[in-house]
Amino acid sequence: MSDYSKYFTNPNFIGAYNASKEGSKDAFQKGIVYIEDDSDQNFWEKFINIYYPNQYNIQASIVGRPGIRGKRALEQFFDSANRKVVIAVDSDYDYICPNYKLGYYFNENKFIIHTFGFSRESALLEKTHIQSFLTSIKHTISHKVDFLSFINSFSKLAFKGLVLFTIELTEGNPHQLKECDFDSCFHILNLTIINESLEINYDLISIISERINVFFKQSNHPEGKIKSKEKDLNALGVQEDNAYRFISGHLFYDIITTLHTQLINQLRKLEIEKIRREFSGEATGNRIKQLNKIFNDDFSIVTHCRNYPVNDSDEIHSKIKERVSNF
Repeated sequence: MSDYSKYFTNPNFIGAYNASKEGSKDAFQKGIVYIEDDSDQNFWEKFINIYYPNQYNIQASIVGRPGIRGKRALEQFFDSANRKVVIAVDSDYDYICPNYKLGYYFNENKFIIHTFGFSRESALLEKTHIQSFLTSIKHTISHKVDFLSFINSFSKLAFKGLVLFTIELTEGNPHQLKECDFDSCFHILNLTIINESLEINYDLISIISERINVFFKQSNHPEGKIKSKEKDLNALGVQEDNAYRFISGHLFYDIITTLHTQLINQLRKLEIEKIRREFSGEATGNRIKQLNKIFNDDFSIVTHCRNYPVNDSDEIHSKIKERVSNF
């Protein structure tokens, strides 16, 4: 770290910066939480403010130094994070692979808080919450989307993949496997997720399973090593039923939004066909306008995820809360 960069984790510098920014001497007592991007602010505020209301400014960069953002940029501060200067980032694979990239700091420096699941999206996407939301999507026509059943099968495959992938990573990645290629095993965005019967296409599970088998075809690990890695992941809270939160959260979010879009499009189409059968003239247009407003206002997946509250029964949220409470 350069001498100049050291200022950004210096408690006195941060105190002076906060006081100048807010125009108040009292703000000198505040700390700062560096986050990866401005879009993460609402998420981290939810957790920080539970324990430290009005004690930290949460932001992606310091005025005059806009480059201090993104996980790669924040890495330079990992070893000097302190109670006045906290760093909040996505876990990626660093949490479940302690010797991979920056896993050491994630486990050893309590002033680095992270998402425990792969990313912010992972912490916001919890299967029962999503199922509840999907169930609520109805005007006059019902769908048969059993998201819980699908995600449980999906998650078992994610766990299998994570076991094999983390074995490779912790052993120095002898087969030079790439994260993006591992993510591709679960990439179903260009496929039909919701079929014409308004159900989830379970053929996708077989497709993902085959991709995982092909991706790890060179990884002939003995059963004992696989069982040992399963125990390691279990000890970190990664299980078959929640492994979907530890693969790429960005991809999983895209899967959810694609599923949601396909469901909404099919329901809207069927509802409009029904309106055209039952109404005529000006009433048809009015009913369609009303329908579009309901679908746009009441069934936004983006709003739903953003508004997912801190939930004490959520295994990811409870870990983040514990970490934050121990500053």
